[in-house]
Amino acid sequence: MLKQFEEWNNNLDECIGIYPFKTALLALKYNWKFEPLQQVLAGESTTSPWESADDDNNYDAYSLTKYYLEILEEQQRYDQYLRLAFATEDWVEYAQMLIKLSRVKEALEIGITRFYKPDQFLEVAKTLYENKHKETALQLAEQGLKTIRPNQSFTSDYGLADWLNQSALALGKKEIALNARVILCKGKPNLNIYLHTKQLAGEQWQNLREQLMEYYTNQTLSHDLVDILIEEQAFNILADLVEKHVAEEGTRLTTHNLVSKAFEALLQTHPRLLVKLAPNLAEKAIEKTKTEQYIVAAQYLKQLKAAYQLLNQPKKWDDYYRQLYQTHTKKRRLIEILNGTFK
Repeated sequence: MLKQFEEWNNNLDECIGIYPFKTALLALKYNWKFEPLQQVLAGESTTSPWESADDDNNYDAYSLTKYYLEILEEQQRYDQYLRLAFATEDWVEYAQMLIKLSRVKEALEIGITRFYKPDQFLEVAKTLYENKHKETALQLAEQGLKTIRPNQSFTSDYGLADWLNQSALALGKKEIALNARVILCKGKPNLNIYLHTKQLAGEQWQNLREQLMEYYTNQTLSHDLVDILIEEQAFNILADLVEKHVAEEGTRLTTHNLVSKAFEALLQTHPRLLVKLAPNLAEKAIEKTKTEQYIVAAQYLKQLKAAYQLLNQPKKWDDYYRQLYQTHTKKRRLIEILNGTFK
């Protein structure tokens, strides 16, 4: 049968470029009688049974593990399930089975010593929580927070912090929830989470605020971060981030709304920054000779005019605008937009 499948597989690969029977072939080759697998199930080896697979099949053989584990669980061969999961280092499955067998302390220990990704901690913490081991679930999830690295983690990694925040609050564990929220404020900042963190922190807020503001000084500008910095009136930090953002992003259309939003917030406190940055941004937008870019340019120019007025330098604005208007007088659509903006 194995040779027949190999022949079919190779023929189809030549015709359509895929191996449709690859999994079936692997299952036939590394079946229940496969000696390394038998040794693991018998408790005679803790080495993965797939270590002996040739290089071409090694990775794919590992994918068979989940099927063997499903069968072992269905047949209630729990000891063999644990042996195989341990040997193949499928730690989430191993911990899940320990919980099913009410070996909760062992499951916790496996999580703490073997897990290294936030989603591993989250999956098992949820199982613990659903099985009425709520305190243990929080303990494991708290440990998992250490694997979240702001600026390095994926957005999905923060699901652990979000779950821990909500679950800890449900149990009245405010300190644990606060720790999770601080992680969220760093990795997924938004004003709603920030304000709730402030409310929860109480007397600890001043220290946490300083910690977060220091952290934000090295972050990438975003709409959510602008909202937070406006709320805290941290305009110096915002000004530095805007200048850095403009230097790095230039005049990309996708960032104009963000920059304009920041300029609006900085107008009263940092008009000189607008005078420094807005002319180049407006002129670069005009160079692209597209209507949407002309609209962007007009917005920057409107903010620039306001900045000059706050600096009591209306003549500088008049001179700059007159020269700009004359330079681009043949761009009919631009002139229409400028006339509509500066009536």
